[in-house]
Parts: sequence; C-alpha cells; structure tokens
Amino acid sequence: ASWWRPRRALPALAGLLLFAGAFLVVARTNAARGGPFLGQFSNVEELFETDTCKDFAHASLGKVVHNNVGNYGPDSGAEGIVYEGLFKKPGMPDQTITMVLNAITPFQSYQKANGMEGAYAMVGVKGNTSVRVKIRFFDKETSQQLAIPGMRFSIQDFDTHQTGNEVEYVKVWGWKSYVLTKNTNVKVSFEDSDTVKFTATLPGIWGDHAKDAYLLTSDQKNKVVDVLFQDASEFILEFGSFDIVNNGIRNHRHFFITPEPALLCAETQGEDTTGGILPYAKYQPTTTTTMTTATPYTAPTVAPTVAPTVAPTVAPTLMPTVAPTVTAPPIVTTSYNTATTTTKSGSSLRSCWCWFIILSFNWFFVKF
Repeated sequence: ASWWRPRRALPALAGLLLFAGAFLVVARTNAARGGPFLGQFSNVEELFETDTCKDFAHASLGKVVHNNVGNYGPDSGAEGIVYEGLFKKPGMPDQTITMVLNAITPFQSYQKANGMEGAYAMVGVKGNTSVRVKIRFFDKETSQQLAIPGMRFSIQDFDTHQTGNEVEYVKVWGWKSYVLTKNTNVKVSFEDSDTVKFTATLPGIWGDHAKDAYLLTSDQKNKVVDVLFQDASEFILEFGSFDIVNNGIRNHRHFFITPEPALLCAETQGEDTTGGILPYAKYQPTTTTTMTTATPYTAPTVAPTVAPTVAPTVAPTLMPTVAPTVTAPPIVTTSYNTATTTTKSGSSLRSCWCWFIILSFNWFFVKF
C-alpha cells in the first residue's frame, strides 16, 4: 500500500506514460518496416478503424457455444460444432446468427483438433483419411434456418506434410464460383458441374496458417480459396488428404474455414507477392474434351460394317462344292462305256462261235 504514496505515484505514472509512448513509436516504426509482430498490431489497429469488407455481405464467427463433432467432445450431447457470429450486409443492421457444422460421415480425429483457431472454424482429420461435413446457418433469435445471399466462404492453409505425403484437399458441392490469387499454390479440378476440388501443392508447417481473416501474408493468401455460394442456407464440404507414398506415418491435417471473403477483404502483411486476385472463376466443362476424345471411339463401331466384306471370302469355299458335281458325269460316262464295252465283247464272242460251227461243218462235209 505504501507504493501509492503521492511522492512515489507521480514518478511511477510518468514512467508508465513514457513506456506507452515509446511502445507506440516503436510500433509505428516497425509497421513501416513490415515487422512481423508490431506491424501486425498496427495493421489490426487500422482495420478496426475501417471495415475492409463493408461492401460485401458476409458473416463472421465469434465463439464456440457447443463442440462435439464426431462425438469427440469435449462437450456431450448433440453431434457437431455450434458457432455464434454475426451476419453483415451493406445498409442493414448486423444480425446474430449461429453456424452449425455436422460430420455426415465417420472420421478419425481427436478432441483438441476441432473447434476454433483465431477467426476460423477448425476441423482435424487423420492423414490419408477424409470426412464430409454439412454447414448450416440459423437465425439465433428465431432458430429458423437462414439463407445468406451471396455467401463467400474462405478455406485457408492448403498444404502437405513436409515429406510430401498427406496432400490436403477440400471438395465443395453447390458452389457458384471461386477466387484465387494469381500466384496461388492451390490446384483446381472438377468432378462435375456441381463439385470442385481444391488440392495443396506445397508442404507447410504447423503455425504458418492465418488466425486473422483480415490480415494475411502473401504466402498465406496463396494458400486460400474464396468460394461463392448463391443464397446458401447450407452446403457440404469434404476435408481429406492422401499419400503419395505409403510410408505408414499418419499425422493429423487441420482445415480452417470462415464465412468471410478473406481474399477480397484482407490486407496483405509485408511484401505482396500474390500477383493480385484472379476474377471469379466458374466451372469449365470438360465435356468438350470428352466429346473430342469420343470421336475416335466411334471408329470401332464402324468396324462391324467391314464384316460383310468377309462374306465374299465365304464364296470361294462354295466353289469346291461345285467340283464334285462336275465329276459326276465322268462317272456316269465311265459306267456307260463299260456297259457298252461289255456288250460289244458279248457280240464278238457269239460271232466267233458261229464261225467255228460253220467251219466245222464245212470241214466235216469236205472230209467225208
């Protein structure tokens, strides 16, 4: 209590004021130099003064009010995670909402891997496995399901394990378009017009993900995707990873999502090496290439039309069957000739006998 005597309080107060002034001067100087910590403090201070996302309808998450996704706890009761937040629309008062995340397929995780990290909802999934989740929005006051017009949803920190295994991916259903940086590290592929898949291409480490939705480094922005849903009250995501080489090692991959358009609203901390933001990209049908590759496959169907040309090859096999019919007349002729020959031989024999008798009689009469 003696510390607060007037003669000691005045120097102490002066010291505190000097310390606060020095801290602010260092913070401003460090921000100008792009310092990692005090610079971030300064940028966040500026963001509080101006809402960089005021032109976009969006939601923000405030806290977790229930956490039992996949029945991993720590809470008991209903499965899923319930987040409380605000929906903001230009020209309208803020609306208190809840975002509910439910696992719709069994998955492997652990308790501390699920919940919230900074401004982001977080779900942890064991490496080389996956989980599908359904995300829904409700009006907190009425508990009615809420359709958020022009919902922009950010998915961040796409990376792989340092070994190159456990390549993270996220599948999205019911999307309308998406946004990437020009120097993005995220690969995009389509399964059909309703399903898009985003896949990591570079390794990362724990702790390199963003915690503020409105302040990201260029490396963090290059691992972010903003997905646009049209008047969505719910949608489905699949979080997963796959191994390039099966080495038997299994870690957990963490996925971070927020109903805020981070790429459209977030400031860039430090040097900007993103190359800027690409325009909204939409589904690029692969049916064109499918149709062009399908034309060669019609060629085999023409092959059976060549089959009738095989029929003439059967015709020569019919020719030998005519040959035996040609040999038949010689057989008949031969038998006829044989019969004729036999007839002629019989008549000659009878002539011989007649001449023999005549000569015998003649000899007899001459002799006697």
